[in-house]
Amino acid sequence: MKTTFLLVLGLAVASCGSDSTTGTATTSATAVASPTSSANPDPRVTTIRKQHELLLAKQKEYEAQLGQLKGYEKLTPQREKKSKEQFASLIERSQANLTALGQLNPDKAQDPAQVSLVGEIAEKEAYLVTLGERQLAGIHNEHYLNNR
Repeated sequence: MKTTFLLVLGLAVASCGSDSTTGTATTSATAVASPTSSANPDPRVTTIRKQHELLLAKQKEYEAQLGQLKGYEKLTPQREKKSKEQFASLIERSQANLTALGQLNPDKAQDPAQVSLVGEIAEKEAYLVTLGERQLAGIHNEHYLNNR
């Protein structure tokens, strides 16, 4: 919708600045062809990739903190393995999101179906980052989960 507004605004400015009708048609055609030919990528794609990198960093931090737990907070080997597997599962799901993004056609960046799909992937990725943050934040309470 924002792109449509900018396109209409660009057409209006282009038509106001020209004295001849031929020049207006040329300028308008250039303004119309420009957004579709450049295939502006969705900025959310970059955000999704950054979120994946953030999730990878959180996984490294999580595993480092797991090794530093002492006393009653130290996890059993089985629980530690399960916790690492849970975080690895988040990474796998995030990688699947990146794979889905890689399969999208950049020429159809403005296609409503593709825009919707990128939005869904962005929501999934944000949720995965939230889950990773929660798991990292709750690392000192995981020893209560030993029986699960």
